Amino acid sequence: MKTTTTKKTIECLRDSFARFGLPRVLVSDNGSQFTSYEFQRFMQRNGVKHKTSAPFKPSSNGQAERYVATLKQLLRAMHKYTKVLYNRN
Repeated sequence: MKTTTTKKTIECLRDSFARFGLPRVLVSDNGSQFTSYEFQRFMQRNGVKHKTSAPFKPSSNGQAERYVATLKQLLRAMHKYTKVLYNRN
């Protein structure tokens, strides 16, 4: 996601929810896109409980940060592998 506006965040979540179903809880940082009235209303309408990590304490969000780092690493590896497969033909 290149932009992190509330509108764009909601669009991405709507797509994820359609693909994977609604989570019971969503944990995020305290970015303005997550603390806006529009985002809170979106979460309430979908019945998703929204929790935020402690402000100015990134270590409390360590598990999520590690997950994202691992996911990025896997995606990079898959991208390299896919390029090799397509270049063989």
